[in-house]
Amino acid sequence: MTDRNQIGKGFSIGMSIPFYSGLSRRSSLQRAKHNYQSSKIKYQQTERALYNEIQHALQDLKSCTQRYRIAVQRENFSTLSYNAARKRYEQGLITIIDLNTTSNSLLEAKYDVLRARLDYVMQKRMIDFYQGKPLQLKIEN
Repeated sequence: MTDRNQIGKGFSIGMSIPFYSGLSRRSSLQRAKHNYQSSKIKYQQTERALYNEIQHALQDLKSCTQRYRIAVQRENFSTLSYNAARKRYEQGLITIIDLNTTSNSLLEAKYDVLRARLDYVMQKRMIDFYQGKPLQLKIEN
């Protein structure tokens, strides 16, 4: 429409269709679903890793128990061997070097018992931790 004064007049109508916002909502929903599935898989992997770690700790505890028993038996045998060697030394049947050798074997056996006991206690505490038991420190004089 034009007026005689050459002034233009116009009329326009605008309409907004939320076409693209629907796509962004759908894509954000798909991203959220994907993130949920990814988090779920990570949780299951972590749960499996923890289960494997607990199983490994249980196996270590069993092996520590066996090592401790073997170390105690070795200490008992070394004690008997040392006592027999000491009696033979007193009778003059062996030299001081042989007596020192059996004495060193006895000391090694005692050391092995202490080390095996420490390993057992550490593994036992780890299992207690996994079971949710509180750590209790015992101070003995």
